[in-house]
Amino acid sequence: MPTIILEGLPGSGKTLLTDKLSKELNIPKINEILNKDLNNVNPKNSLNLSQDFFLKSDLLKYKYAKKQSKGGLVLMDRGTHSTLAYAFCSKNKKDIT
Repeated sequence: MPTIILEGLPGSGKTLLTDKLSKELNIPKINEILNKDLNNVNPKNSLNLSQDFFLKSDLLKYKYAKKQSKGGLVLMDRGTHSTLAYAFCSKNKKDIT
């Protein structure tokens, strides 16, 4: 399952790029945040969700990507690296500031 994961800061164009590439190349795209029913969650509506939710969402995204790939390429909007980096920085916020 070859998967291209776009990582980057909020507002850097990851979603726009994955949408365009998915349409132009006719390949599946996995959105940034999925709930347990594999429905998209708007990032604007995710501000009060726990880090546990995001880690579970990431696991679902990888499983869904495997299913969607059918042996081909899949695009993913963010992966676990972003989630883990955010969790690390949130925990160590007092050390950073």
